[in-house]
Parts: sequence; structure tokens; C-alpha cells
Amino acid sequence: MRSRKARGREPAGLISPETAEAYLEAGRLDEALPMLERTLTYYLQNFGPRDPDTTTVRVYLGAAYQQAGRLHDAIAQFETALADTERTMGAEHPDTLACLTNLASAYQDAGDLRQAVAMHGRALTAAKRLMGPSDPDTLTIQSNLATAYLEAEDLVKAIALSERTLTARARVLGALHPDTLTSCNNLANAYQQAGQFDEAISLYKSTLNGSERELGRLHPDTIEIRGNMAEAYRDAGLLNEAIPLLETTLAFAEQVLGPSNPYCLIMRNNLAGSYRDQGDLDRAIPLYEQTLADQTQVLGADHLDTLNTRNNLAEACRDAGRLKAAIEILEGGLAAAQGKQRAEHPDMLSYRNNLATAYLYDGQAQKGISLLKATLADATRALGEDHPVIMLLRENLREAHGA
Repeated sequence: MRSRKARGREPAGLISPETAEAYLEAGRLDEALPMLERTLTYYLQNFGPRDPDTTTVRVYLGAAYQQAGRLHDAIAQFETALADTERTMGAEHPDTLACLTNLASAYQDAGDLRQAVAMHGRALTAAKRLMGPSDPDTLTIQSNLATAYLEAEDLVKAIALSERTLTARARVLGALHPDTLTSCNNLANAYQQAGQFDEAISLYKSTLNGSERELGRLHPDTIEIRGNMAEAYRDAGLLNEAIPLLETTLAFAEQVLGPSNPYCLIMRNNLAGSYRDQGDLDRAIPLYEQTLADQTQVLGADHLDTLNTRNNLAEACRDAGRLKAAIEILEGGLAAAQGKQRAEHPDMLSYRNNLATAYLYDGQAQKGISLLKATLADATRALGEDHPVIMLLRENLREAHGA
């Protein structure tokens, strides 16, 4: 968005976009949010909703909400910013394009992938007309759309668009440009999700070699590519290759980013999962427990990464025959997430499904069926009829009624 016009002296307690951006980059949300809310109220009252500076403040407030996990609030701010910008600047103005991208990202974080795909698609169409199909910024938007397709499990579109983006970036930017390496990584991830493990691992290897040459072995992007390759080995069932690679990735990540960095905590969760896949619950469960404790402290009990680790710990406990402990762990996460506007996120729907099936295994049929029905209703409203989570819920509900 554009920088603000000179407004003269403003009341104390407001915040400029430049300062807000610095606060968000530093993760100082508790300080940024109230100041941004006060600033937006002041600008609405004094300059009106369609003033470009008002919209700029609204966008930063939406970004703060998104970073804080308040996705419903973020989407509301971004929707308003888009409508106001489109009215004042036009459908193909760069500010409108930025608003489309922000809204698409918030929808994607919230798990509303149909809307995310639609917004990314609108942004790409506008970017091609505004900047041209080969402009690096257009290719970034195209890459974002491919990622949204991947998250929506539309693998055919995801792979095709990822391949086109990689070809274009290699031609425009060069084979070893960081954006090109990102496209390589994204395409390998798409191959991985499609079960094309040989193609995925081969592309990860070449991407890792390129990233090490261009960026260095300890660059965060290189570390992430190495971790992704480890997960591809794991998905392919090649645990003897996956586990040492995950251990190396975690060691590098903790050295560069610090042991409490969210990425390091994800890597610990993945390493614990590999131990569990190998049947080594004596190593998996303590690592899950420590990771859960650290994520709760760093990210909060209701964060989706924390809930994912909690879910994995519960499954490991169930594998170990500790069904009551698994149920208590899952119930704790559900209680932490209540009222956080995440009940319809795909990850949360899967979490609720797992708790329901744990109830069924424990002989609590009525409790399990009731939770499955409520989860299915939320999933149908949020995801549509043909989403894999809905098919899983329906199958579990049929089995529960037939038991």
C-alpha cells in the first residue's frame, strides 16, 4: 500500500504503518494490535473509510490479526480493504492486487481453500494484465495459486501450474535464483503429495545441491529444503534415510534459528513421527511431550502447530496402549481451541475426528457419534461435499452406527 500523506500532529497512542510493520516483524503483537485498532478508529472518524491512509492502517491491522491467529477478524479487515480499494483505485490497481493477495493468504490460513483459490486466481488474472505473464511478481502470485491448489488437494492443477512456474522462473530469473529454487521445492512437494516419490526425491536432491551452492549449507531456505527431502523419504517408507536427515536438519535449524524457533519445533515433531513410524515409541513419546510443552509456551496452547503435535502425541500413546491418556491429551487440545474461531479449519476437523474415534475405541459410543455428527456438520458447511475430511467423517460415522 502507499505511504501516508502528511497529516500534521496526531493524538498520542496511534501508530504509523512503518512502526506497525517493525512491530509485526518483531512479533510484538500485544503492543501493535491495540495501537492499530485505535489508529483505525481515529482515521475512520477523521478521514473516512475510503481514504487511502485509512485503508493502509486497515491492512496492517488485518496482518496483525492474521499473525495472531485471529483469522476471522483478519478476513473481515482484508475484505473491507479490498472493497474500498477497488472502489477508489480500480480493479487492476497495484493496491487492489495487494489486497487480493492479502485476502487470499488469510483465507488459506483459515482453511477456506475454495475462497483462497478464487482470490489467488483473481490476483493472477489482474497481475498478468497489469505487469505481464513473465513479471517476477506475477510469477510469485502464480506460485501462490499453485500452493493453494496443493493445499486443496487438486494435485493435477497444482503440479501443472508448479511446472509452468518453475519453467518461467528459470527462464526469467536463472536456474539458481532463490525464487527458482523455491519453485523447485514447491514442485517436489507436489510430486510428494501425489505419491510420485522418485520424482520428488530426485528434484529435492538437485534443489538442495543448488541451494547449498547459491545460499550456503546453513541458509534457512537450504535447511527447509533438506527437511522437506527428509519428509519425502519418510512418506516413501525409507526411514533409514529419513531419520538421519531429519536429525541433521534439526541440528542445523537449532544452530541457525535457535531451539525455540517454530520451524525447529515442527522438525522435532516430524522427527518424533519418524521414530513412531519405526515403532520406537520410547524415543517418540518423550520427544512429542517435550515439543508439545515448548510449543505451548512459544506459540500458545491453541496454535494449530501445537494442536498437531498434541494429536500426534495422542496417537503415539494409543499405539502404546494408553487409550485413556490419548483421550485426555486430545480433550485438552479441544478445550484450548474453544472460541478461537478455528472449529472449521481442516486441521481442527481432523483433530475432532480423531478424538471422536478415540471415544469409540474406548466404548464411549454415544460421545463419539455425537462429536462425529457435529464435526461433519461443520465440515460440510466449511469445505463442501467432496473434501477428503468429509469422506473420512462419513465413513467413521457409518462404522460407528454399524458397530
